Amino acid sequence: MSYMGKVTFNGSYQYIISVDNLLEAWQEFVRGKRKRRDVQEFERDLMTNILALHDDLMNKTYQHSPYHAFNISDPKPRNIHKAMNQFRAYAQKESRNHTKTVWVLKCDIRKFFASIDQNVLIEIINGYVSDTDIQWLIAQIVSSFHSIQKGKGLPLGNLTSQLLVNVYMNEFDQFVKHKLKAKYYIRYADDSVNLDSQKRLW
Repeated sequence: MSYMGKVTFNGSYQYIISVDNLLEAWQEFVRGKRKRRDVQEFERDLMTNILALHDDLMNKTYQHSPYHAFNISDPKPRNIHKAMNQFRAYAQKESRNHTKTVWVLKCDIRKFFASIDQNVLIEIINGYVSDTDIQWLIAQIVSSFHSIQKGKGLPLGNLTSQLLVNVYMNEFDQFVKHKLKAKYYIRYADDSVNLDSQKRLW
């Protein structure tokens, strides 16, 4: 069940895959990356590659390139933890100033990116995107990656993943805010914090 008002995306697939838009997206992508070998190879014959990509998208023959997996010890940037700690410190300060106890519920979803259900994500997206061509493109991107099993996971670090996890978790946000009536709630990806004057929130 969705707790969010109906907001649909009315963009045009033809605009998204237009040569001008693909070129603009490329120029934005290469900022700070021009020394990378794959970037230099693509840019050597830029227009041919852009036109080929445009044709693949137009004819729906586009296939996402394979991913390269590697292990990382801490996938979350330190500034995220710093932001969460600042929020907790603020809560503690407010609690002292007003002589009231503030309870903090800090949550983290275990193996969040690896466990995202792609079918559920696509179903949520299709509720906001009416263009079937755009639905197809998003489904191609989402289903191109598998983690622990087929149909599960999003690649950590992808620009699209940053947007898609917020679409996915928005259902949870709306549930916490409107169903559970949480007054003070923040979330970044799979990290969330709830504040309340009562130890037993719900």
